[in-house]
Amino acid sequence: MTEKECLMLQGFTAEEADRLRNAEKNGKRQFPKTALYKFAGNAVCVACFERITEQILDDMDGLNKQAREIKRNTLDAWMGGE
Repeated sequence: MTEKECLMLQGFTAEEADRLRNAEKNGKRQFPKTALYKFAGNAVCVACFERITEQILDDMDGLNKQAREIKRNTLDAWMGGE
């Protein structure tokens, strides 16, 4: 797999992966291929994190109304307010 494909599997867009691959500093490639593979390998896939978080919160049954509101606000805060 190419470094671009690995980054995209981790949730990077094609444009983000291309920007990383093409980044230059002083006329030289800023990130060698090995660094890009490390970026992909050390990344946390946002979609997986969201799903796991949702499942954990869904499993917290029996919460009263106030606790449920806190649960929603917590998820929103973890997801960057989206």
